[in-house]
Amino acid sequence: MPENVRSNSVYYHGDCTCKKKEVSTTVVIQCANCIDNSHMHFQCGETPAECTCSMTIIQHLICKTCALIRDHIDALKEELDGLLYTVEYEIKQYMDCNDKIDRIKKISVELQHCNRKLLENLVRPPE
Repeated sequence: MPENVRSNSVYYHGDCTCKKKEVSTTVVIQCANCIDNSHMHFQCGETPAECTCSMTIIQHLICKTCALIRDHIDALKEELDGLLYTVEYEIKQYMDCNDKIDRIKKISVELQHCNRKLLENLVRPPE
């Protein structure tokens, strides 16, 4: 595959212009019966022929730089969710929340910087 292939994505404005690496990923798709009956892969039917679970290897391109940024965004969002939940409770209990509110502000700025980096990588590759 070419090094700088771009593709559409409903979740992002587009793929970055960074140099990509081709990787293999094993994907397992459980059949409806295994999902509905809480079985593990290939255990729903009396015979394997009755189970339509499938396993395949796909090839795709990734950018390690942008993938790390997206992983960091996900971690920040999880931390933010936890903070917002506890701040709401603590405010109702008339507790001091200044440290948590300060952290929420820092997360907000950090998320903005991560988004800026991803958007910049849409326009020009990182140095």
